Amino acid sequence: MQCNQRRAPLACRFCILRISGILLALNMRRKLRVTGGRVSQRISPNPPGSFIARNRTGKGEGRKRKRIVEDEEDDLEDHLENQEQRSSQYESQTRQDLTTEPKQKHGHPPLPDRSTIREKLLGLSQCTEDGNADETPEQLWTKKNPWTTNVRDAERRREDHPEYDPSSLYIPAVPFEKLTPFQKQFWNIKKEHFDVILMFKKGKFYEMYDRDADIGASVLNLNYTGGGRVDMRCVGVPEQAFAKHLARLVEAGYKVGRVEQTETTNAAKKRRNSHEPTAKSQICQRALVRIVTKGTVIDTNNLSSHQQRYVLAVEELVEKDTNLATVGVCYVDASENAVYVGEFEDDERRTWLETLMVLLRPKEIVINCMGVMSTVFQQITSYQRSQGITLMKTAGTLDTNVDLPRYVKEYLAEHKSAEAAMGVCRKYFQYLRIENEVFSMGNVKIQSVVRGIQLQDMDADKK
Repeated sequence: MQCNQRRAPLACRFCILRISGILLALNMRRKLRVTGGRVSQRISPNPPGSFIARNRTGKGEGRKRKRIVEDEEDDLEDHLENQEQRSSQYESQTRQDLTTEPKQKHGHPPLPDRSTIREKLLGLSQCTEDGNADETPEQLWTKKNPWTTNVRDAERRREDHPEYDPSSLYIPAVPFEKLTPFQKQFWNIKKEHFDVILMFKKGKFYEMYDRDADIGASVLNLNYTGGGRVDMRCVGVPEQAFAKHLARLVEAGYKVGRVEQTETTNAAKKRRNSHEPTAKSQICQRALVRIVTKGTVIDTNNLSSHQQRYVLAVEELVEKDTNLATVGVCYVDASENAVYVGEFEDDERRTWLETLMVLLRPKEIVINCMGVMSTVFQQITSYQRSQGITLMKTAGTLDTNVDLPRYVKEYLAEHKSAEAAMGVCRKYFQYLRIENEVFSMGNVKIQSVVRGIQLQDMDADKK
């Protein structure tokens, strides 16, 4: 009996040890199943050999390491369980949204589809179930601002109107007030120069927007900027390549406006910190500093042809009975700041005026739209336009008695046609923002006779 009583506790202890071993093995298998067999790698990244060699230094250090590993096991297990629980909550919530689409009150939102994110980043439209497409910021901009597509000039005349002014744009007051400060800055300049491609300086780039961006994409082969930049269609070029792209646009027949930042970053910071109520604008101040055309390109290095480029202004005083005319001309080479002015009598066919045009081969012809042109002169200008020469119109003239040499003033006082032609030319160059640069140099030459051998001498002097 005493022997059996001694064996009973031993058997119980043996059973308890076996049960404990089984439970420990099951616990380890569960941990391996949760972590995908990476528990030992996450807890102890060192190889087993180095771990055993390190434990040979002492039993106390080995026990301490064992406790650390066990604590790390518990922390990792809690983390993985929480992660698994959150994943299951997301899956159940996603299934519920696909079936019933209830309003979500608690927890994190379901993760979006990766393909949807990719399409949004690429600026593509994602079709919905009803067949409609999510509109891009550029499409929303055009939809909210129909005045950018249904164009009218400042007098609200449509493009098909015979007196339509392509240089102006009508913007309704209410939509304009809803624009951002930068958009207001752009359209304030654009509405006064609607026929000019504006290249806006923004940081280290020159950018084009809306219709200008469409021209830049087609002529310069530029890609649109994605992500809804300033909400409008946008293309840009780095400032190092500005001259090259400017030349390409000018060669294609476009007028290009250069908009520069007129204040530095420090100046803008001081302005914002000032107490003036009108100085709180968060954008840099910008201004249109130059308009470049075919006949006023100064840097000709990037142009296909390096011949002289003239802008010719013409004014005629016609005799009603005979249809003879006194023709005043003023032509300018902007690259050399050279101005030529003259006046001559011409027949009813305007033979000498046409000869002068053939000789100079001007890139642009400027006339005063407020004046009256003869039928013959209209025919000449129409033919010149068919040959690729741009016909520009100005409203009125400028005073020619300012900043000119004395002998030029005396000549213009006696020759009214030449004076009118020079006033038209100065008016046009003022519009291009280079009137002071060209006419303030005093490099003005008078050509009083344009006939026969003297016309050839004028050509030699030009060269």
